[in-house]
Amino acid sequence: MLFSFHFAEHLYGSWGSLTAQCHLVFRKVAIHERCGAGPRSAAASQAARRLSNKLILCGGTGGFDCHPAFHGLYPWAAYPPLGAPLGAALQLRPIRAVWYPGLLCMLLEFMGGAVCATAGLLTYGVRGRTSTLFGPSVWRGPADRPTLALTFDDGPGPSTPEVLDLLSARGARATFFQCGKDVRHWPQIARAVSEAGHEIGNHGDTHSPFYLRSSARIYEELARAQQSIQDVTGQTPVLFRAPFGCRWFGLRGAQRRLGLRGVMWTAIGLDWKLPAGAIAARLGAAASNGAIFCLHDAHANIRETIEAVRRLIPELQSRGFQFETVSELLCPTN
Repeated sequence: MLFSFHFAEHLYGSWGSLTAQCHLVFRKVAIHERCGAGPRSAAASQAARRLSNKLILCGGTGGFDCHPAFHGLYPWAAYPPLGAPLGAALQLRPIRAVWYPGLLCMLLEFMGGAVCATAGLLTYGVRGRTSTLFGPSVWRGPADRPTLALTFDDGPGPSTPEVLDLLSARGARATFFQCGKDVRHWPQIARAVSEAGHEIGNHGDTHSPFYLRSSARIYEELARAQQSIQDVTGQTPVLFRAPFGCRWFGLRGAQRRLGLRGVMWTAIGLDWKLPAGAIAARLGAAASNGAIFCLHDAHANIRETIEAVRRLIPELQSRGFQFETVSELLCPTN
């Protein structure tokens, strides 16, 4: 489950629905009484009371249209998000019967705003490419040199050697964020990446998402992958990319213990679903000094990724860009 603004939208949507229901009931009762038709029916009273209770629990988000006379006496009544039902209710009920729901609704509206703000902040922290909320992370390098970093996630895999051949033919270096389980499954390919002069980063052990995981589980995922990469390739990763780009609580401590710096991306190729031309066009349009591109070297759409890389590297080299590892991009003296 990913946290997103959709949660807040659904929450507010349910409040708006209750507002509309209450508004209809209160207006019907108001018309009934204004026309001199006598006291409201027992059914109408019960319906109004039930919906009023719901309103107290859930808040309202509609516009406030109570009689202007009440605005001067009770400034809180003019607060727009309290909803139309309270306006109608004020004309029908003793003030003491509406005062507490009004305050509760104001409080719940405030709480609803806090929920939205928290959901938005959490969404940014988990998936935002520029976020450092859960630990140190970069998403691009300095803009003072015409250099780019190609990164490949989820490997190693059977198609990784073909990617290595493309990079070698064009004199380009890249960074491969590898999963521990795949390093153990394809040790010779993992070693080939290192021997070709490319950088290897940590991509977790099993490629399980970190969100909703305990701090201990996050550390275990990174530590086991770190050990496997060291044992097989001889490289000790200093960079890592969270699976699916999702960070979570406890990650900062794991990074500190393992000496890892997070890496997101300036642009992602969406190469698991786009054709080669669209991948190359997407990344080509995002090319700028210090950009970090995210691709994958082990997935079902790998033929499109390979073709996109075949087109992209010469095109960007013709525009004056050079390809470096992420560590070289961030610190040219390495």
